[in-house]
Amino acid sequence: MLQLSRYQLLQGNEEGGERMTKGTIVRTIILALALVNQLLVTAGYAPLPFSDEQLEQMFADGFVIVSAIIAWWKNNSFTKAAIEADKALKEVKLTAKQPQQKQL
Repeated sequence: MLQLSRYQLLQGNEEGGERMTKGTIVRTIILALALVNQLLVTAGYAPLPFSDEQLEQMFADGFVIVSAIIAWWKNNSFTKAAIEADKALKEVKLTAKQPQQKQL
C-alpha cells in the first residue's frame, strides 16, 4: 500500500503526480465536521451550544455583513460624472485588449 506524507499530498509525489489543493483539504475537513455534527444531532446530542434563535440571528448577521462587503467592494457610481468616467474606462480597457496592428 502506498503511503504518502501530508507534505507529499500537498506538493505532489516523486513521480510528478498531481497534488491536492488546499481548497480540497479544507472542503474535506468541513464535510467531515458536518457529517460528525449530523450524526451527533441524530443521536440526540447538541454538539453546538446555540439555540435555534441564536443560530438564525447569526445567519442573518452573516448575510448582512457579506452583502455589505460585496456592495462596498463593487464600484457604485451615483453621479453623472462617475458614470461617464466608468464608460470612458471601459472603452480604454476594450481598446487595450485589441491586438495592435503593425504599420508597414
